[in-house]
Amino acid sequence: MREFKFRAWDKNRKHMFKIFDSTTAQNWFIPMWIKSSEIMQYTGLKDKNGKEIYEGDILKFKKRKFVVEWNNGIGGYIFKPVDETKSFPCFNIGTVLRMEIIGNIYENTDL
Repeated sequence: MREFKFRAWDKNRKHMFKIFDSTTAQNWFIPMWIKSSEIMQYTGLKDKNGKEIYEGDILKFKKRKFVVEWNNGIGGYIFKPVDETKSFPCFNIGTVLRMEIIGNIYENTDL
């Protein structure tokens, strides 16, 4: 069964919250401040340290940094280079497993 997990970045409080996890049916939490939040979905992938990869995460592979984004055109996640305009709609799973989450676009704007 596919895992559905969501987290939210509260823009006002500057805090990340887990709001839903289908594997445990825990944290079904729809905050009142949802309109001031950015919702991110779990991609179903994990980085080299076993950490779950969500939309908005910043990953590092060798010396390059990528932002995880949803792309409606392909109906999937892309790994968009931070310092370039070219996107990579898919990496093989072996490459993703060697990437490391170094932050996200909300908590680590300096990345």
